[in-house]
Amino acid sequence: ENTIVGNYATLAEGTGYGGGVYLTGGTIYTVDSNIITGNIATENGTIAAEGLNGIGGGIAISGTAAILHQNTVAFNVACTDTCSSEGYGGGIAAIESASRVDGNYIHHNTAASSDYGYGGGVLVLGGSTQLDGNTVLDNVATVGADARGGGFLLTNDVVFSATNNIVARNYGPGGFLLYDSRGAVAHNTMADNLGGASAGIYVGRNSHVTLTNNIIISQTMGIHISDVGVSTVSATHTLFEANGTDYGAGVTSSSEIPGPAALLADYHLSIGSNARDQATPLAWVTQDIDNDPRPVGVAPDVGADEWGVSTTYLPLVMRDH
Repeated sequence: ENTIVGNYATLAEGTGYGGGVYLTGGTIYTVDSNIITGNIATENGTIAAEGLNGIGGGIAISGTAAILHQNTVAFNVACTDTCSSEGYGGGIAAIESASRVDGNYIHHNTAASSDYGYGGGVLVLGGSTQLDGNTVLDNVATVGADARGGGFLLTNDVVFSATNNIVARNYGPGGFLLYDSRGAVAHNTMADNLGGASAGIYVGRNSHVTLTNNIIISQTMGIHISDVGVSTVSATHTLFEANGTDYGAGVTSSSEIPGPAALLADYHLSIGSNARDQATPLAWVTQDIDNDPRPVGVAPDVGADEWGVSTTYLPLVMRDH
């Protein structure tokens, strides 16, 4: 419950780790219910030095275990215009760590203000991660051609799960971008992600992914594999809508759900959504992005949100005094 705002990890002294928070060492850290905003990992100032990377504009985790829970991570930058090198993880960077990132609001972060930006919202490089119930909006890897992963970038043999996330309006390419990684993507809503290949989920070299019960709408490509024949994607119960192409070569898709998705402005379901009661049940998914119970109705809903959570009103009991 701290407010961490307007800090720098380094000003031209070398690579900066964690503009707002830096976690390292052999322990388990918990970062809970903080506002982490307007921080910069690496800012050169007036010095045009080469080779100064910025890692984790808001939070950097290196070689340790960490739980990031219900934080707002916003308007942070890993590497500014004068950084002159590479930015990794505009909001959060986890390097060779075991991380759990759940229930966070990660928005308007930038990995690199000019070139070579990796992971606008979250970068995970090596190790393992559990991404659950996050809202990841309006993050930018970089505005140039060297952007990689507007929302999430997972690379260097990451083992992961991603459940109940809303990933929208990020500039990447890719709401999710995966390299040399393997895991499961279930009950996510991926919409309106832009830049480059403009994919809801972009699967690069040597990655193996299963997708279940996701909404993927309004991208140039819903699911893209760049390393066809090596990487694999198996999708089931996906609601595709308004993509230029729903999926490309190498993707297998079954039991697709017809639209409309009928999403509200906050990417939750409206009453008119055909995602309602259309998902296949997953034993380990018992809540949605808002911690509401799942399912409500005859079957779970596709995507991050479960529509129509009911409220039980207990009888009012009065007594005489």
